[in-house]
Amino acid sequence: MRPQLVMDLHGVTFLDARGLGVLARMRRRVVDHEGRMAVVVTSPTVKRLLEVVRLDHAFTVFETVEEATARVSGPDLKRVDQNREAGRISD
Repeated sequence: MRPQLVMDLHGVTFLDARGLGVLARMRRRVVDHEGRMAVVVTSPTVKRLLEVVRLDHAFTVFETVEEATARVSGPDLKRVDQNREAGRISD
């Protein structure tokens, strides 16, 4: 079974280099096993940080766990991700 990971950071208001590194490593592990990962972020500061370091392009960011879970487990996710990577759609 392919891993499906939702990182719930809804209460997080600050991320340092170590936290960003954890996100990047988890993404790499999930992708290496052909899985899917989404991150839940509600803090504008954390959202902006992910944009600045361009991690917002590495995985999809959601505001609720329900949205993230639906996306990670969705049947058309692979096709959506391929189109996103090709620049045909954006989230």
